[in-house]
Amino acid sequence: MLKKIIGGYKTLLISIAQTAALLAVCIGTGFAIVWPLWKFATSEPGIYSICIAFCAAAVLIRFIYYKMHGHSARSVIIFCIRLMLAAAACTACILVILAGHRIFLIPIIAGAFVLSGLCRAFLQEK
Repeated sequence: MLKKIIGGYKTLLISIAQTAALLAVCIGTGFAIVWPLWKFATSEPGIYSICIAFCAAAVLIRFIYYKMHGHSARSVIIFCIRLMLAAAACTACILVILAGHRIFLIPIIAGAFVLSGLCRAFLQEK
């Protein structure tokens, strides 16, 4: 009976130690990744913005390339039209918010949904 009690406490202590170790690893990794990025962003915001934009563009280009790979030209054109529509809607929303005219977000979002539906209806893959 004493062996079972000691075994239960041993299991509990091992679980607590594993949780504490995982927490320490997460905090250390987060600090090792976030602190240099924060330091770079605060010391050189222009260069940081260019680097982030370059990385985002590279990810987007890779996504488009793999989305196009092995598909017909028509489906690639449909995908690019829908992607440009989404990008235009997001850009319009950001510009409207920065201009302070938030009420215009409703027609922009509604128009984006309507245009997306029309694009899907009229440009379906045959």
